[in-house]
Amino acid sequence: MNCPLRLFANEPGLYPIQLHTNFMFGGPAARSSSAAQRRQPRGCRGCDRETFLSLLGTHSGIVEEQRKLDVAKEQGIRLKTGYSRKRAFTHNPTENERKWFTDNLAGSDPLILDMTAGGGSIPFEAGRLGLRTIANDLNPVASLVLRACCQWPQEFGYEMLNAYDAIQDRFKKRVNELLEGVYPEESQPVSNDLQTEKFGTTRAHRYAQTYLWARVVPCPSCQGRIPLSPNWRLDSQGKGLKLLPDETTGHCNFAIVDSLTEQSPGTVKRGIATCPFPQCGATTEKNYLSQEAQSGRMGHQLYCVIYRDQWPTRTQSGRLSKRPKTQRGFRAVTPEDDNTAGIIQRLEQVQSFWEANDILPGELVPEGNKTKEPHRYGMPYWKDMFSPRQQLAHGCCVQAFR
Repeated sequence: MNCPLRLFANEPGLYPIQLHTNFMFGGPAARSSSAAQRRQPRGCRGCDRETFLSLLGTHSGIVEEQRKLDVAKEQGIRLKTGYSRKRAFTHNPTENERKWFTDNLAGSDPLILDMTAGGGSIPFEAGRLGLRTIANDLNPVASLVLRACCQWPQEFGYEMLNAYDAIQDRFKKRVNELLEGVYPEESQPVSNDLQTEKFGTTRAHRYAQTYLWARVVPCPSCQGRIPLSPNWRLDSQGKGLKLLPDETTGHCNFAIVDSLTEQSPGTVKRGIATCPFPQCGATTEKNYLSQEAQSGRMGHQLYCVIYRDQWPTRTQSGRLSKRPKTQRGFRAVTPEDDNTAGIIQRLEQVQSFWEANDILPGELVPEGNKTKEPHRYGMPYWKDMFSPRQQLAHGCCVQAFR
């Protein structure tokens, strides 16, 4: 068990954060009964609720603003303005606000206890108000995140931030060198009048954000390759995929469509796959997928690329803005996107060095309550849970970091 992490907010305000708290404050709900009043902390009764919310960077009208946004989204209306205030975590309370909080809510020497803190959202946000905090978590990953997000910034301040920025630049440069040619460059978009009017510039940059892969098994009847997915939705607006089975090659291609009615049905449900080839349409036996995986016949197929167009914008004075606008988009896969053969070749070249230096997790997945699934689907080693390109990317990141 990790020892409790003690955080003392000696320098509140080094970083903007938002407070989550169980403190009760005045209002109809808090004054609904004398019993509720007796449970309130000293100095809490009758305090100004709006002042309390403002201290947190929000206000009581945010619920109504969210409702209007939800209605507009359902009707397909894009509002020019959403919330009337900036996001709450960007607000740093002043010294007077912190004093008001202590005088009206927290008492003379408040102490926040969070013994299952996870990644540390509660102690992280309590630090903004200068509150002493004791936090703990059993998970070693969460414990590390807790220290990195809550303790170290308060101990080292901007010195740590500057060191992080310097290391980040070196890390990115080294990773980009190691991964050169692994991720194909995106063809750059051509501006149209709508984009020019919206973003105020015709210059753009497109980059791939996410590659979507599906597991693939051969159909037991026609031997066509079945890409496995319970559905082919890409977003909540109706964008999705239509499967285009090619009987000549036995593979499925994909076309991006704009409505649910055009999307192909899912090809797997409750462990049973359905062949998408029109002349077949066979369904598999219940244990067929796991058997194919264990025998090494389950593969993977790239079926969509999510990209972002980054458009520089100009301020009212005509200068380029520091924060460019971005738009997400989807595109069909091209033959150049799937360079698996070259990736496997590069993995073979670094395999002996990586194994000797424990770069990738080559240990067996132990038997346990929730570790039977990887074994059942042909993944006895931890690294088997990643595709070849993911293995190469993760390995290069570990190598560069070390």
